[in-house]
Amino acid sequence: MDIFILFLLGVILGFLLCFFSNYPFGKKAKASLYVLVIVLLFLMFLFYYYNFGFTYMFWASSLVSLLLISIFITDIKYMIILDTPLVLSGVLIIILKFVYFGFEALLSGVIGGILLFLLIYIFYKVTSYIFKRPTLGFGDIKLCFIIGLFLGFGLGLCSLCLAVFLALPYTVYSLFNDREKLVAFGPFLASSLFVVFLFQDKFQLLLSFLF
Repeated sequence: MDIFILFLLGVILGFLLCFFSNYPFGKKAKASLYVLVIVLLFLMFLFYYYNFGFTYMFWASSLVSLLLISIFITDIKYMIILDTPLVLSGVLIIILKFVYFGFEALLSGVIGGILLFLLIYIFYKVTSYIFKRPTLGFGDIKLCFIIGLFLGFGLGLCSLCLAVFLALPYTVYSLFNDREKLVAFGPFLASSLFVVFLFQDKFQLLLSFLF
């Protein structure tokens, strides 16, 4: 019964995700994309369920996965991160943190999100001034707030560093081949959030070792 519920969840959320990731641009998702996303979500939900049960980690990991797939679809294809998945993710993680851990954990996440947002915004202003062109999209900056909300400031900073490390080879390659080409940073940010969130205990140990 639980597996059927997870499959149904994958079908419904996969369909909605594909539809609303393309609808604002007047496009229709291909049938192959629907199938790929639905199967991927079902497998992810299955993995989270067998590892975490229906706990905070299941719901939060599922939320991160949905955000990751949404950003991959829109930022790679259309070079934009939609506000809707960011707002929904933010609202839902706030509810989850409050329900499972209380106000203190929620406040810590909000502060982490604000600090990470300010840090990346300052970085954006300074680097844009130096290079005389925008170095980040504002969707990337807003995504950093969501990362801080999920992870807190310390792990959020780990996530940012990992995103830069992941993006560096592709960015260097793009600069050498086409200096005018814009690099979608959102997928790297979302991927690093996914990795750090799932292995946050390991990254927490790394932070404790370093500081």
